[in-house]
Amino acid sequence: MSGGKIPNAAILVLGMLATPDAVAVLQQLADSTKHNGFRKRIAAALGAAAHSCGLTPSQLVERTVPTGGLDETGTVTLTAGAVTARTSVDGQLKVAPQWQTPGGWAAKPPVGAVTTDVNRVKRAVKELKDLLGAERRRVEGLLATDRSWDVDEWRRYYLDHPVTGRLSRRLIWTFEAGDTRLTGIPAGAGTVRTTTGGTPLPDAATVRLWHPATASTDEVCDWREWLLREEFTQPFKQAFREVYLLTPAERETATYSNRFAADVLRYQQLYALFKERAWAANHLGPYDGGHDGRARHEFPDAGLTIVFEHVQIGAEAGAFRTDLCTTDRVWFFRTADRSRTAPCQSVVIEGGAVRKIDRDSHPAAAIRHMEPVLRGPVERPRRGRADVQRRNDVCRLQVRLLGKRSAGKSRIVSVAVGAALLQERRAIVGERRFRRHDSVVKEIQFDL
Repeated sequence: MSGGKIPNAAILVLGMLATPDAVAVLQQLADSTKHNGFRKRIAAALGAAAHSCGLTPSQLVERTVPTGGLDETGTVTLTAGAVTARTSVDGQLKVAPQWQTPGGWAAKPPVGAVTTDVNRVKRAVKELKDLLGAERRRVEGLLATDRSWDVDEWRRYYLDHPVTGRLSRRLIWTFEAGDTRLTGIPAGAGTVRTTTGGTPLPDAATVRLWHPATASTDEVCDWREWLLREEFTQPFKQAFREVYLLTPAERETATYSNRFAADVLRYQQLYALFKERAWAANHLGPYDGGHDGRARHEFPDAGLTIVFEHVQIGAEAGAFRTDLCTTDRVWFFRTADRSRTAPCQSVVIEGGAVRKIDRDSHPAAAIRHMEPVLRGPVERPRRGRADVQRRNDVCRLQVRLLGKRSAGKSRIVSVAVGAALLQERRAIVGERRFRRHDSVVKEIQFDL
């Protein structure tokens, strides 16, 4: 056996086992691999396992999320040899280990501890961080679907789960019971925090993850103001999530959008981000079919595949490396359509497709995750950017650089919100006053 036969066989066996541990391993592989062929086989294995259990793949995955050893307080004790550490997940979803020393709990391992034991504990801490990151990405993906749960099911697999519960308590949910609709963030003792105060959590209701595309303009603005006022952080962008409404031009074209066309991007970085965010794309280069690119991303629950077209530009004769490309149209087709040539009619597209490169900044532009929202067109105007422009606060942004020489590094940038169209990736982390400015400086973490 050679090539991909061994991993393919292992993926197939895990799907046939369909045990919680096997499903957890498949989900971990799906989240970590960048190989599109393996991603397809993992999706097929998850589908087969879900079918054997009488569930959908999404239902199966949420029922088999590992706990990471966390207790109800979000703490786990790790022991390796003579080394003991206590790791907890705080309110900001940060994992901070503390080491047991003769003088008590400390931030560093005890002096004289065996290196192999310390490294084993550190690996366990890293696995917990990876678990939190993977679960955050899975829950964020629910925004692209129309999943719903009854209260008991939602409590069991989301609110009361040691890992998922840490995320659920920082997200906005909707609770619908008959003609009554409640929107809020779950808190302790069976209460829900709303923008106007606390209210009891309903005993019987249909629960959905709140999405700004389905809310009124006033409700979206109220939640944004509440998050800023309370300095409440969310694990991913929810209240401040971009919602792109259909334009007259998109209604006229009906089957595609040129909203994100005609941007010039650095292609090597673009292709790396395609691989990172599970987009399948052909590589541009000086060969047959290498001039035009089509990046695809599937949304299994919606039954849609999105296509983002891009074209090679500025290629020099004899060059084997494509440095620049320009963006083109975006369109959807039904995943079940094997021909991949029948575009769907216009839908509301949530999430920016391509962010334009700023020529004056470090090359850290990114493709933002694109998600179709199959809830019909929304006609209401948005006041989000206008609200941001009216703010005069000075913001310090901690950005993560993506270049080869700067991978893993970060940079602090101070900008005036009123002078830039800025939306927070995560809510306020802290604030303090600078002598050079009278306004409060907001500490924001923003992933480009």
